[in-house]
Amino acid sequence: MFRISDLLLETEYEGSIAAARTEVTGLASDTRKMKEGCAFVCLSGTRHDTHADLETIEKKGAALVIAQRDIRGGTSLPVLLVKDTRQALSLLWSRACGEPQTRLHMTAVTGTNGKTSTTFMIQAAMLAAGFRVGLIGTTGCLLDGLPFHPICEAEGDTRLMTMTTPDPDLLYPTLREMEQNGITHVVMEVSSHALEMKRVAPILFDLALFTNLSSEHMDLHHSMENYLQTKARLFRQTKVGIFNIDDSHAARLMQACTGRKVTCSCMSDADYTASDIRSLGVRGNEYVFNATETRCLMHLQIPGRFSVNNSLLACAAATEAGVCTKDLRRGMESLKGVAGRMQRITDDDCGFSVIIDYAHTEAALRQILRTVRSFLKENERLVLIFGCGGDRDKTKRAAMGKCAEELADHTIITSDNPRSEDPLLIIKDILVGFSRKDKRTVIVNRKKAILHAMRTARKGDVILLVGKGHEQYEIIGDTTIPFSEAEIVRDEIMRQKTAHTNGENA
Repeated sequence: MFRISDLLLETEYEGSIAAARTEVTGLASDTRKMKEGCAFVCLSGTRHDTHADLETIEKKGAALVIAQRDIRGGTSLPVLLVKDTRQALSLLWSRACGEPQTRLHMTAVTGTNGKTSTTFMIQAAMLAAGFRVGLIGTTGCLLDGLPFHPICEAEGDTRLMTMTTPDPDLLYPTLREMEQNGITHVVMEVSSHALEMKRVAPILFDLALFTNLSSEHMDLHHSMENYLQTKARLFRQTKVGIFNIDDSHAARLMQACTGRKVTCSCMSDADYTASDIRSLGVRGNEYVFNATETRCLMHLQIPGRFSVNNSLLACAAATEAGVCTKDLRRGMESLKGVAGRMQRITDDDCGFSVIIDYAHTEAALRQILRTVRSFLKENERLVLIFGCGGDRDKTKRAAMGKCAEELADHTIITSDNPRSEDPLLIIKDILVGFSRKDKRTVIVNRKKAILHAMRTARKGDVILLVGKGHEQYEIIGDTTIPFSEAEIVRDEIMRQKTAHTNGENA
C-alpha cells in the first residue's frame, strides 16, 4: 500500500490533499488489468479515452482516479487532476520503482531506421570493455548479451516482445530489475511513439543518438514536421546528443538539443568520421575510424553502407561512455550480426541465399534492395517478399510497391501482421505502386509465399524477406500466433537437402 502524495508533489496535481493521501494498492491505466484498491490513471488515446470508463473503473474497485480533465461530477471516487496523464503515469511508475534510471548510465537511440542494429553495436563495445549492460528494444531485453525475461513476462505479459520502447508499467520495473542484477549501463531504443506517449519523460539520458529520418508513422504524426518535432523531444532530455549529420534532418534536431552536441559523418568533417570505407560484400565492411585522439582500422561483419553509419554512431557513443579504442575495435569485430537485420539464413550449399531483414519503410526497403543488388553477379536474381502491416501508416504502401518494382527482379506480395485490416485490401494498396504485372506475384499466405520462392529459386538467386525481421509472431485480428520466418526457411532447406540426398541414393 502507498499514497499518491508520496509520489507526486502538491504542485504536480490539483485536488484535495486527503484524496492524494488515499491508500492505494497499485497503479493501473487499463481497465482489463486493474486490481481492487488501485489508483487508475485515465488516458486519452487515438481509439479510446478511458475518461469515459468511470462506471467500469468504479465497479472494479479503484480507490482513486487520476485524470487530465475534470470528471469529478461523473464519479463518487476521489479525483486528482494533472496536466498530462501520460506524463504523470510515467512519473508515477518511475518514482514507485525508486527512479532506477538515475543510478544507471542511460543511452537512447532514435531514428526511423537503424535503431536496433546501433543498440547492439553499442552493447558489443561496452561488453568488450567489461561493462555490465542491459539492452531494451524491438527484439526484447538482454542482460550482458543474454536473453532477459523480467517478472512481467513470467506473469504472462508479452508486450516486451512487441514494443520498441515499453510502456511505463513495464519500463521502470524492468530498469529496477536490471539494476538489481548488477547492470550499470542501459542501451535502449526510443521510438517516436514512446516520445509522443511520454514513456521516457522522467529520464535524463547520458547519451542520445540520432540515426536518420524518413517518412514513417504518418498515421500518428500526420506530417514529417510533427514527426521531426516528436523526435526532437529526446534531445531536450539528454546530457550529450550524438548525430549522424549525413542525414539532412540532423541540423534541425541539433538545434533542439540542450546538451553537448557530437557529430558523426562518413562524408564530411565531424567529431567522429569513417574514412577509406571498403565494402567486403556479404562479409561486411572495413573502414578507418577517426576520433580526436585515435585512428584505427575497423572491421564490421555486417554488410551494407548503412551499417557503417550505424557502426560509426555506436563507436562514438561507446567512446563517449569511456570505452577505449582496443575494446571498441574488439567489440565491433565480435558482432556477427543482429537477428532479423541483414540476416543470412542459408549456407553456401543451397545454391541460393535467403536474407531476412526488418525493413518496413520505403527508405529502408530502398536501402536494403540497393545493398543486396550490389552483391549480385551477372544473371543472379533478387527476389523480394514483402507486405505491409495493418492498422499502420497507409501512405507508404504504394511507395514501397513502386520501390520493389524498380529494384527487385521479381516481387512476391504477401501478408504481414494484418491486424484488423483485410490482407487483400492492404495488398491492393501496395499494388498501386506497380505498373508491370510480370514483375510481381500475389500470394497472401506468407508461409506459402516463402516456400514458393524457395522451391522456384534459380542458382544464385537471393531471396529477400523483409518486414518481419526478428519477429516470431503474426498478428491477425486481435490474435497473436507463432510465426518464424527463419524456422520456415531452415525447415525447407532441410527438406530440399533430404530430398536431394534420397534422390541421389535412389
